Amino acid sequence: MMNTVELTITSDKSSLYKVENYLDLLVDEFEVTRELFGKLSLATVEAVNNALLYGNRCDPNKKIRLSATKDQGNIVMTIEDEGVDFDFSNITDPTIPENINKTCGRGLYLMKKLSDDLQFEKNGARVIMAFSLNEQK
Repeated sequence: MMNTVELTITSDKSSLYKVENYLDLLVDEFEVTRELFGKLSLATVEAVNNALLYGNRCDPNKKIRLSATKDQGNIVMTIEDEGVDFDFSNITDPTIPENINKTCGRGLYLMKKLSDDLQFEKNGARVIMAFSLNEQK
């Protein structure tokens, strides 16, 4: 049986505490392990920050929508903003020497590394991350 938990926030930094509360709710609702919670929460916070800063450009009139669905074997997080397109086709590795001092690009890299599957839709305005519930990977 699929179960979905949703949250909509305004693109205002003062709304970020709602994301933390939402993630805490998912722990109980989806029976998330501590290890998975660490991955899921860090990747989700990075995606929300990107939506807030780069997608919606901190415009409080624009919304960010979060949706978490648990199905057989996965938790799928979807974060959607109302922003303009961005080029998600080239996620750089911030750990290689030529990128070490760059101030951006770490969030996307973390999202890719922490999730089991990372996809973008709507020209980058929708981020979909899957996290496996199978601890045997």
